[in-house]
Amino acid sequence: MLVIVDTLVAVSWIVPSQASRAADDLLAGNRSFEAPEMLSFELRNALVRLERRGLSNAEMSDAGLLLVERQVRQVSLAEQGADLGGLLALARTEALSLFDAIYLDLAMRRSAALASRDAALLTAARRRGLQALDVRSA
Repeated sequence: MLVIVDTLVAVSWIVPSQASRAADDLLAGNRSFEAPEMLSFELRNALVRLERRGLSNAEMSDAGLLLVERQVRQVSLAEQGADLGGLLALARTEALSLFDAIYLDLAMRRSAALASRDAALLTAARRRGLQALDVRSA
């Protein structure tokens, strides 16, 4: 089963205070993971912010980044086949950020499940007929 994961899922795998049983189970399952290539930037930004708040440290973040790089295949926008106009329209229609629309678009193009902790993104995925995997549960 192919699952598109967003930054919140990756953070759940790395930072203990953000972890959940559902996120751990997702990682432990027999699944393939993909994400838009912007995951690299979003994830690093989130980790730096968590380090500044004292919820992570450089060693934890660096080890987690290696885990995510091994587990999640990152897809360029060109490979995804997405265009900015279409992504903007999707963001507007679904009341999402442009970044969340990119994750949703990839899931739609791949006919994949979408995993997140973001309620609006999960709701949009369900409206689009996708399997939405909520990893918020403890």
